[in-house]
Amino acid sequence: MSAIASTIITHKFLVALAIASLTVTGGAIAVGTSTNQVATMTFTVNSSINVVSIANMDFGNLSVGQSSTFTSTAKVSITSSGNYTLFLENRELIDQVFSSFSVSVTGLGSSPAILSEYHPWAVFKTSSGIHTVTVTVKLTVSNEIGQSFTVKDAPFLGLSVYPPHVESMPPVPAVRQHGYDN
Repeated sequence: MSAIASTIITHKFLVALAIASLTVTGGAIAVGTSTNQVATMTFTVNSSINVVSIANMDFGNLSVGQSSTFTSTAKVSITSSGNYTLFLENRELIDQVFSSFSVSVTGLGSSPAILSEYHPWAVFKTSSGIHTVTVTVKLTVSNEIGQSFTVKDAPFLGLSVYPPHVESMPPVPAVRQHGYDN
């Protein structure tokens, strides 16, 4: 075969390869809707946490400077033993209204989980099963509230698989963000 014929064959091969490449690339969107499907998938992902009943805590009418303790129970179904994270939600609201806010949660792990504005999450290991959880909140309403607050059914305690997948846990603050000490 002559060098010219070899070059022509090589060029024809490269042109055919380029056309095939463009066809495959351009047709990639249509492959999923054609009869040439390579694979399909169907699945259901269930959380390993199911809250059977929540600890509904009504603090009632609070006064500036008031300190109180509230206790309630919840039932949580854990379908898979492992590590979990308990964390405070609505931290901005808690920080605005309360000069101190601590939560003790028993019944999930081997020891109580203690959360506060200075330690807003706890990691614990638990077993599968239905757990009766006791939530105790100790709070003091700030003396520096300049407005009235009405809050209804605001979540303040969350539970997720560890590591948390909702958002990264914020660093524990060394000093209260609003600038005054208790």
